[in-house]
Amino acid sequence: MIDIKSITTLSELKEAITQLEGKKMMQEEDIKKEFKVMIFQLRPANLVKSTISEIIRTPNLINYFVDTSIGVGTGVLFKKMFTRFSSNPFKYIIGTALQYGVTNFVTNHAGPVKSVLGKVYDRFFKRQKVMTAM
Repeated sequence: MIDIKSITTLSELKEAITQLEGKKMMQEEDIKKEFKVMIFQLRPANLVKSTISEIIRTPNLINYFVDTSIGVGTGVLFKKMFTRFSSNPFKYIIGTALQYGVTNFVTNHAGPVKSVLGKVYDRFFKRQKVMTAM
C-alpha cells in the first residue's frame, strides 16, 4: 500500500487509486456477505431455531421451571384456601399478598418443598396400591 503523502508522480497516484479501488471492492463484497448472513439469521424460522437450541443448552432449565411452577402453584393454592369464595376486597388483597409471599418463599426454597411433596406423593400412591390389592 502506498502512503498518500509519499506520492510525487502521476503513475504513483494512478497506482494508489487502483489499490484503493480494489480495497473498496473487497470491502463491498465483505459487507454484502455479512448482510446476507444477517438476513439469513433474522428469518423467523432461524430465530426460533436458535432460541430453542439456546434454551436446550441452558443448564438446569428444567429444574428452574419445576421450582417456579411449584412456587406459583403453591401460592395460588394458598390464596384460594385463604379467600375461598369471599367477595371481601380486604380479604382479596391479603390473599394476593399471601400468594406473592408464599410463591416467593417456595420458589427460593424449592428443595425442601419438593422432598415434602415427593413424600406426600409416594404415600398417597402407596395407599392406592394397598387399597387396590385388597
